[in-house]
Amino acid sequence: MAGDWIKMREDLHEDPAVLWMSQQLSVRPETIVGFCHRFWGLVSRQTCDGLLVGPTLSSLGNVIGLPGFPELLMQAGWLDYDESDKNRPVVMIPKFERHLSESAKKRALAAERKKQERDKREQKKVSRSKRDKSHTKNATREENTDSVSVSVSGSASESIFDSLPNDLSDTSALFDWFKNTATVGKAKPPGLGRSKPGFRKLVRAAEHALRAGDNPHHLFRWIVGGGNWKSLKDDDDLKRADERIAKLTGEENGKHKQDEKTTD
Repeated sequence: MAGDWIKMREDLHEDPAVLWMSQQLSVRPETIVGFCHRFWGLVSRQTCDGLLVGPTLSSLGNVIGLPGFPELLMQAGWLDYDESDKNRPVVMIPKFERHLSESAKKRALAAERKKQERDKREQKKVSRSKRDKSHTKNATREENTDSVSVSVSGSASESIFDSLPNDLSDTSALFDWFKNTATVGKAKPPGLGRSKPGFRKLVRAAEHALRAGDNPHHLFRWIVGGGNWKSLKDDDDLKRADERIAKLTGEENGKHKQDEKTTD
């Protein structure tokens, strides 16, 4: 908001006081809003406390170009007038500090900035929701990627995802599944491998799928089974995956130490 400005409501033309003043002058409400703008602009420029000492209502009407308008503002309760001192009448603007002062302008600017920030956050949420729904649709559409199969006992084939834990947030169960897929036919989903980095990618995929919301197992299978690792772009998923692995490692080390004490 560059330059001098004043704060006005966008529905001011519907205010009962504006409608009443438009009836008194036989003009449209928009005309009253225009003269309100001229009058309040004058007040904003000429006073810092809402008091105009010296001018009469008649002189103010002439300045803004509509004689009698200040009197209507007074009748509507939007202006107070004290002429007890005929030589120095005082025009007072009710609620000046709330609407027309510099602090009111700062508050209005701060509120506008906060609104814009909220709008940006909401826009990001909508964008993320659309992206996650797109992932889910792709996972459903490409459900055949579940058929990454390995040989079991040299006979029928079994999807390695049949034994996938129901709870993708269970790091220990996910690690057991990761280890077991290495012994069943010596197979792994594309791009996963059998090393620690492979398990890290697996947990990251689980975190991404859990955050997506709708049907995380479908999304997890689409990523892991189809080798769609490039879809994992959120660093927060990687951070949470590392935290889960570190916690699991700490628990395993604690168990080993406890076993050693028991043996001793």
